[in-house]
Amino acid sequence: MKLELSVHAIKLKNVAGLGKGTSDPFAVVTKIATAHGTKPQVLGKTEIVKNSTSPQWVKVFTLDYELGTPTKVAVNIFDEVRKGENKSMGGKSNGAISHCKLVQRTNLSFRHIISHTHVPV
Repeated sequence: MKLELSVHAIKLKNVAGLGKGTSDPFAVVTKIATAHGTKPQVLGKTEIVKNSTSPQWVKVFTLDYELGTPTKVAVNIFDEVRKGENKSMGGKSNGAISHCKLVQRTNLSFRHIISHTHVPV
């Protein structure tokens, strides 16, 4: 079956730097390898949301899902930096979808992890 995954974040730490405004976050979604000998699969990247610490991305990721089979997804968030390397704004790597009851759409929220950590996974 196909599963659609959308992501959003709430109250991210602004990592833009002093005098540089507010972060411009985007997320990278990766399906984590759960079977021996398989590799992680990058599902894609969201659009950049300018000047936001609570982005609601429009991009929807589609992945194959088999009922009863645990599926893990990593979501890493970055601040777009025009000159230099993008800055990590945190992530969640244990987004397990093991008992999905929604067939069409599920949301992965950062509400609980953002208050605990701001470091990359």
